[in-house]
Amino acid sequence: MAIRFAHANESHQSRAAAAPVTDMQLERKDLCRLEGRKHGPAVTCLEGAVWITQAGDPRDHILIAGEKFAVNRRGAVLVEAVRDARVRVTS
Repeated sequence: MAIRFAHANESHQSRAAAAPVTDMQLERKDLCRLEGRKHGPAVTCLEGAVWITQAGDPRDHILIAGEKFAVNRRGAVLVEAVRDARVRVTS
């Protein structure tokens, strides 16, 4: 099985919070690695479904369209598309 890393297709500044925002289109099984911090980033599933796991957390998280996950610890965060998905990452 080949792992394909997703690339951001759009990056812009959020008007409300002035936090960097990146939207990514992920195809099924695409994998995106983020660097976690104690307070962020946040991942919002805009379309489809994604699986999220973070270093030091034994729980896995599944997001469907409209759901959000806030990273709450340092370390690697992996986001994998369970099916084609679009996600927004807010730092």
